[in-house]
Formats: sequence, C-alpha cells, structure tokens
Amino acid sequence: MAHLPKGLSQDLKKDEMTQSGGGQSEDKSFKKTVKKVAHKIDAFSCYIGTVIIRRYKHYHKIWVKRRKAIAIVLKQLPGRVAHSFIELMVKAKKHLVNPVQRFFGNIVDGVRGTWRAHKDPHKSGRAHFKGWFGRSQHGFKKAINYLMPVAAIAVSALVISTVLNLNFALKVEYEGQVVGYVDSEATFNQAKKVVNDRIAVKDSTDTEYIKSPTYSIAVVDSKKVVETEELANTLISASGAEIVEGYGLYINGEFQGCVKDETATQQALAAMIDPVKAQYPDATVEFNKSVELKEGLFPTDSEMADEEMVALLSSQEVEEKIYTTQDGDTPIDIAAKNNITLSTLVALNPNITGDLFPGDPVVIQNPVPIIQVKATRQVTYNEKIPFETETSQSAEYDKGTTTTLQEGVEGEQEVTARVVTVGGVETEKTILSAKVLSEPVTKKVVEGTKVSYSPSYSGSSSTYSGGYSGSASGSLIWPVAGGYISCPIWGYYGHTGMDIAAPAGTAVYAADDGVVEKVAYQNVGYGYHIIINHGNGMKTLYGHNSELLVTAGQTVSKGQQIARVGRTGNATGNHCHFEVRIGGSYMDPLNYI
Repeated sequence: MAHLPKGLSQDLKKDEMTQSGGGQSEDKSFKKTVKKVAHKIDAFSCYIGTVIIRRYKHYHKIWVKRRKAIAIVLKQLPGRVAHSFIELMVKAKKHLVNPVQRFFGNIVDGVRGTWRAHKDPHKSGRAHFKGWFGRSQHGFKKAINYLMPVAAIAVSALVISTVLNLNFALKVEYEGQVVGYVDSEATFNQAKKVVNDRIAVKDSTDTEYIKSPTYSIAVVDSKKVVETEELANTLISASGAEIVEGYGLYINGEFQGCVKDETATQQALAAMIDPVKAQYPDATVEFNKSVELKEGLFPTDSEMADEEMVALLSSQEVEEKIYTTQDGDTPIDIAAKNNITLSTLVALNPNITGDLFPGDPVVIQNPVPIIQVKATRQVTYNEKIPFETETSQSAEYDKGTTTTLQEGVEGEQEVTARVVTVGGVETEKTILSAKVLSEPVTKKVVEGTKVSYSPSYSGSSSTYSGGYSGSASGSLIWPVAGGYISCPIWGYYGHTGMDIAAPAGTAVYAADDGVVEKVAYQNVGYGYHIIINHGNGMKTLYGHNSELLVTAGQTVSKGQQIARVGRTGNATGNHCHFEVRIGGSYMDPLNYI
C-alpha cells in the first residue's frame, strides 16, 4: 500500500487539530483555508503520479526481459525439435533396428554355416546347428520381446478391418424357402404390399396373399442384398400363383395391370403427351398423375392385352352426369337439386340462362379422364385495366337520369404469369409480374336529383292510363338512381322482370304514383320486396332490396325513394328486380319507361 509523504501527513494532522480547536479555526479566513486545501490536493496528485511512473518503469523492464526470453525460446524451438527427432531416430536404430538386423543376420549366418558343415564330410551339420542355436538363444528371446507387440498390433488391425467389412443382413425365409436377403424388415413389408397389389388387382377384397416370413441375421456379400421390386418378384414365384413376366402399369402408385410387351403402351402414352410438348415447346409437360411402367413378375390374372391397356389409358375416371329438365325448373332449382353452385352450372351450360324447356339435357358433371396431360408454362400478354367510375349528384339534372361528364378509358398492362393447363383446360394462373403501359382514365358521371314530371300521359303504346283513387300518370320513370340492365325480362327461363344492377345502397324510386300494396320478405325469390298498385290493373314490383323505406297502405309519389338496392333472396349480385304487371300478366318494363 502506498504511504503519504511526511509533510502532507503532518499538514493533515495539523488541520484536524485546528478543526477540533474550536475558536482558533474560526479566526482563519476562508481564503487561506481554500489555498491550503488546494496545496494539499496538488501535493497528493504529485505523489500519485510519481508512484504510477515508478510502477510503469518497473513492470516495463520485466516485460522487456521476458519478451526477449520468449523470442529466444521460439527461435531455438525448430532446432531443438529437429535435435530431439534425430536423437529419437538414433535411439530407435540402436534399440530396435540394430537388434532386429542382428537377429535376422544371425539366423542367416547360422543357416549358411549349418549348410556348409552338412556338405563338408569332416564336419557335422547337426553339431554345428546345436552350437549355433545355443549361442543365439539370448538373441532370439530379445528379438521375440520386440516382435510380439508388433505382431499383436498387426493381428488386431486385421481383425478389426475384417469385422468392419462384414455385411450383416436379414435372411428372409418364406414357406421354408430362402427368398432373399434384405437390409431391413421395411424392405420386405414394401415388397409384400407390391405383391398383394399385383395379385389383388382384380379382387375387390383386402385379402393378404403373402404371410409373415421368418427372419435371421446372416453375413452375406453386399451384392446378395435385394431391393423391393426384386424381392416382390421372388415372393410371387414362391407364392405358387401362376405368373407372367411383363410390364406393370402403376398410376399414382396403384397397380392397374400388366402387359407382356411395353411397346404399345409406351406409344399410347407418347401419343397423349407429344402433341402438348409440340404445342408448348418451352413448357414443362407431364401427366397430372404419376405414371410408371415397371418390369417384373405378375400374376397371370392381371395380364391385359395391348388393346385393353391402351383403352384403360383413355378411359374415364368419373363419368359424365346429365340432368333432364323438369317442368317448372329454373337454373337455381337445378343447381340446388344437384348440390352444385349456380356459377358452376352456368360454366358447364353457357346457354342455360336462355330458353329452358322440360326434357332439355343439362350437364351436371363433365367426364374426368383417368390421366390427363399437364402443361406448366410462363406467358406474357397485354390486358386491359378497367377504369373506375366516379359518381356525383346534382339538382341540375332530373331524378332518375345519369349524365356522363367524362368518358372512362381503359388502361393497359403487360402481365407475366405462370399458367397451368390440365387436359387443355386452364386450371391455375399465378401472376408473376405486371407492368403498366397506360393508366386508365376515370369515368365521371352525375346523377340527377331534381324531381319533375307531368301528370299527363301521351296516350301512346308506351304508356298506360292509370287511375287508382289518386292521380297516377301512367308513364313510368327509371326506378333506380343509375345502374344498367344486367338481365332483361325472360333473360332466362322463369325470369319475369328486368334486373337493374347497381351498387348496394343505391336509391330505388317509385316508378309512378300509387299506393303500396305489399311490403314483404322471402328467404328465396324476391327477398325484401315492394309491390305498388298504380290503378287500372297496373302494378310494379321492386325486389332484392337491402332496406325498405315505406309501409303497406302508404301512398307514394312518382320519384319518391321507397327502398335501397341489395341482394336479398335469390340474387347473385346487387340489383333491383323490376316488374311491370298489367292485368296479372308480366310486361316488358322498357315499353313503359
């Protein structure tokens, strides 16, 4: 621990005595006290700085010495390692190589000397060998001490290498016969499934023709281990069934049958897929299901003629379904009876929204081939960008009228998409990118809100002389604030009015003066609807509304809002179903507007 300088220590003690002195410390000025404290802090700082400098110099000298020592060691290290290696080699030669050389040299000299003594009639070869062996016993023992560990290591390495190279497998015995060697039970189970599929191809039951085998571990050559298909062929041979060698057709992994020669089947498959490849050379063309022809042994019962196999490839997986129209059927009724959507029904029968008579055939389900050709390709094309319509209202225009202030112009964009077709029908389209070539121009229209009409009528065929208890004009106005005709009267069988498509919530107006005869809701049919009696047998109906704004018995004026457009009841989109009835007959509304 560092100690304070002597002078600084005495000054601190004096300061303590001064503070305890009471009256004496009060006589000193504040300025003198601050100066003294600053002097002491300066002295203490000098002391600390001196100690730090001394310690730095001390440890720096130690580091310099050790750094030099480390550098010397690292510099001498390669030489020391090389020297140690040389010493090791010298000792190895002295204590291992030389004794072994002497051992084998002694053996060679003994054999040569014995052979010479045996050839010399004056010497005994046996006596010479005994003498040599007696002199060499010590060398033999010493050599054996060196060679035995080496021999033990070599034998161990040989055993380990032999064991590692052994191939263990499961020997499969079935019905007392060895049918093969497999690497696991899973291989046999897969082969068993293949066999059962092949044999049961014409059998509707789930009978298992291959029973459980007997397994045992065996050491065999890896070439004898068989795969699933090879084992399946062997099992079929062992099952006792009549078999034929041929090519089996598998669709989505399920066995369909076999033929002796694959040529006709391959040609039939090529005839299906090659035209599509020629049509779309840059596309990925394949079957929509996995189709394989596998060579093997198959039960005779599963064999098919070439013509049968070709017919199978072009057969239908799902047959076509036809419905015969009954009296009073509408497209919605037909769709509901057959559990399909109306859009699906229209897609299958594009003309069904026209005339529909009892006895007419209606397609409910298209046939589905057992396999179809699937093509996946990337296409680039230009398509129109629909313009938006901006609608405003103005009292400068009559109610029920729509005026275009600015015509809308469609834009155009370049689209890159991935298209998938199955059997020539597009089933999937994924947009990859779209580049706008020209922006669309918004259409601007204004709807009139001014109510102005004349109670008189022209008396022509487009009017009807109305006269209930009030004063109906007999001339009808367009009953919706804007919109367009999406389906005319008799647009399809049973359609008794005119559909005016418009956004949800659009105002619906009374087409003429009258009294509200009916305000009701139907779960099917008209949904929320209103019937207005205009007198003299003329009535109008407004169907599929989202909200009704009048009540039965209420008198309404021509152009008065009575409801809002919706899609309640039997409606596939927001629209007003508008009917004109005269004397109970359905009339075309366009003849009275």
